[in-house]
Amino acid sequence: MLRLGRLELSGGALVTLALFFYLDDQGLFPLSLTACAVHEGGHLLALKLLGGAVDQVRVTLTGAEIRLRGMCRLSYPREAMSVLAGPGANLLLAAACAGPMPALAGGSLILGLFNLLPIWPLDGGRLVYFLLASPLGEERAQTVCRRLAAVCVALAGAAGAVLLWRSGYNFTLLAAALWLAAAVRGRRKGLPTGGRTVTMGHND
Repeated sequence: MLRLGRLELSGGALVTLALFFYLDDQGLFPLSLTACAVHEGGHLLALKLLGGAVDQVRVTLTGAEIRLRGMCRLSYPREAMSVLAGPGANLLLAAACAGPMPALAGGSLILGLFNLLPIWPLDGGRLVYFLLASPLGEERAQTVCRRLAAVCVALAGAAGAVLLWRSGYNFTLLAAALWLAAAVRGRRKGLPTGGRTVTMGHND
């Protein structure tokens, strides 16, 4: 585990980054890091503008978590805006780099759209929770998020299996589905209590 001020990188994240750097023969590593940094920067900027105080940014094998200080509380609408800021920053970067840096634009676009999937702990899943927590109540919102995540992961896994069977080699979608299943399982108890602890998940 590596700690740099409020930034913490888990052992799994460090190993994954090292492998990506070692195996990258197309120069995608710095572009991916840039897209991820912009994504998290969007979250952090939104939280600051909305009155949140960040206590820690933790990067793990299944994504990144931004934790607010214990006494800092945001309303559900503000939480939703802070969640959207990450993918929004990616989409803006994609639009700005579409001409001069198409590889960065494409990677940022994929990252932004992927995180909008309604699967907890991705940003899309968190957005669903924050939108439903007030009208439905926290428990029912959590139930909806868990069931929606399970259905989406199952569909992605089935589509990935079909793609692998038909192509004979393309396992990208299946690998993504397995990663999502691991993320959902690992953070099943991570649904916020009262929607007040912000943790942003993404495929970094």
